[in-house]
Amino acid sequence: MVRLKFSIELLYEVLQPTDFVFRFHAAETVHQTILRSEARVSPELPYRLEVCDQFGNLGMRLHSGPGPLSVFYDATVDCRDTRIF
Repeated sequence: MVRLKFSIELLYEVLQPTDFVFRFHAAETVHQTILRSEARVSPELPYRLEVCDQFGNLGMRLHSGPGPLSVFYDATVDCRDTRIF
């Protein structure tokens, strides 16, 4: 088994009202288990999580007005099938 810990932080200067879809969430599958997962958006904006039918991972959909936007994601995942490494 392999344990992956990863984080991503995306920083934007949004120039006009924009819709975003982020697909960086880990997928819960038969080969991997999400032990912990955290997402934060600054400024605090409402967002919706959607399941991607093809891969099973989540997409985060949000709408931002002009100004700075920060999106942070952090996760720990156990992978049972190490052939992918």
